[in-house]
Amino acid sequence: MLERFERYPLTFGPTPIEKLDRLGKHLGGKVEIYAKREDCNSGLAFGGNKLRKLEYIIPDAIASDADTLVIVGGVQSNHTRMVAAVAAKIGMKCLLVQESWVPHEDVVYDRVGNILLSRILGAEVRLVDEGFDIGIRHSTVTGSTHAGMIVGFALDGRQRNVIGIDASATPAKTKAQVLSIAQRTAMLVEFGTDLVEADGALLEDYAGPCYGIPSEQTKEAIRLCARLEGMITDPVYEGKSMQGMIDLIQKGFFPAGSRVLFAHLGGAPAINGYGCMFRDG
Repeated sequence: MLERFERYPLTFGPTPIEKLDRLGKHLGGKVEIYAKREDCNSGLAFGGNKLRKLEYIIPDAIASDADTLVIVGGVQSNHTRMVAAVAAKIGMKCLLVQESWVPHEDVVYDRVGNILLSRILGAEVRLVDEGFDIGIRHSTVTGSTHAGMIVGFALDGRQRNVIGIDASATPAKTKAQVLSIAQRTAMLVEFGTDLVEADGALLEDYAGPCYGIPSEQTKEAIRLCARLEGMITDPVYEGKSMQGMIDLIQKGFFPAGSRVLFAHLGGAPAINGYGCMFRDG
């Protein structure tokens, strides 16, 4: 489906799918839980799903004779970290505009985690006061990964099996954006089938209290996954997705015998910005 698009290789290729056996048994053993380990997809600055789209953006940047990559994101943005890493890899300069998306409490929030890595990678970092708004930027927040999965699963009619856990706390905007990106992607790859609103399931119950701030339930999910599987999830995205998956399994949302695939998209470095919340583990 993507063969006709030029790609600059930045990842190791297809990532492993790992069975989370201990977590599954802890949750009753009625479903099998697997994790798609996109957090292990590259040697570039801890990797992550953002590299998948950068592989298709970079050829245009090179062809245009650009010398600088510019991106906007939050202070602990995974995407800005990845853009900084890619710029270093291909020999370009990098400018990161880091906005105040999260009302953080930790005094080192803007000096650790993703933003620390971006600075080490040589990016020019500009901190600005703009707030969070998915509508003017790029778990499910900006929607591109969720939308891409919908299109991919639609190839064999399974798009409604893709469940997004909202992490934006602005679900109406997010749902509309997921559908829009999915429809444009389907058109671009000449999929040939219309995607409709019902093709993009988005669950709204786990995003609170707001974008970038984990609830107590999210923190417990992060601890549980770490202590049973040694797998680190972050408070912004994967932690909330993990909370949602655990809760859905406990409520019997998935029929007995189901195989549930958790998409780990690689946001773990951001957890360093939340030390005050995990000072006791």
